[in-house]
This record gives sequence, structure tokens and C-alpha cells, in this order.
Amino acid sequence: MRNSSISVSLQSTPQATSTPQSSFAPTDSQIAIGFPIALAVSILVLRSVIRSYKRYSKKIQRELSLISCTTPCRGCHYFDSNPYLRCTVNPTTVLTEEAVDCSDYRPAQKTKPLFRHKRS
Repeated sequence: MRNSSISVSLQSTPQATSTPQSSFAPTDSQIAIGFPIALAVSILVLRSVIRSYKRYSKKIQRELSLISCTTPCRGCHYFDSNPYLRCTVNPTTVLTEEAVDCSDYRPAQKTKPLFRHKRS
């Protein structure tokens, strides 16, 4: 019997490797034109958002100031500046237009402090 060995050598053959140009890759001129346009659009959108926010916040402040001026809630005995429960009797209508004719309104009494600090 004969031992025969077959040796196979694998050699890599040099191939021409070229990077394929994608049609989606932007060129320098496209970047030079697209960036300022995108920047201008972003600035205009941001400016519009800021203007509408200012307009809306002024409107809300105006409405809240009118309501708080006409309601007697701040001078009521049951009113508290606690943000969680401003009125203990009518918590749903406090500082709203419905509170103008509140049947539970009772003027707050000005109380004197129990102890006065004497200044020396």
C-alpha cells in the first residue's frame, strides 16, 4: 500500500477591489448647500415655537390675573396658599369664575401673634 498525500495549497488571488460609489452618498457641494438650508429651517421652526409659547403664556397669565382679581378666594377664611388644597370647603372651584358667588365665603380674620419679639 502506498501512502499518498495530497497537498492542496490555497492561494488568494489578488482581485481588483474598488469601492462602489453609492448614489446616496452626498458630495461636498451637496453638503455645502444642504447644511445652510437645514440650519435656516431649524432656526425658523425654533423661532415659531418660541413666539407661540410666549403668546400662549401671556394669554394664560392675563386670564389667571383676571380670575384671581375678581374672585374673593384670597380674602376667605378657608383659603390657604397650599398648592395641593387651596380651599378646604370648595377645592374644585377655588380661584375660578364659579367662585365669584361662593356661598361659603367667610372673610379671614386678622389674628395677632401670640408672642411678640421685643427688639432690643
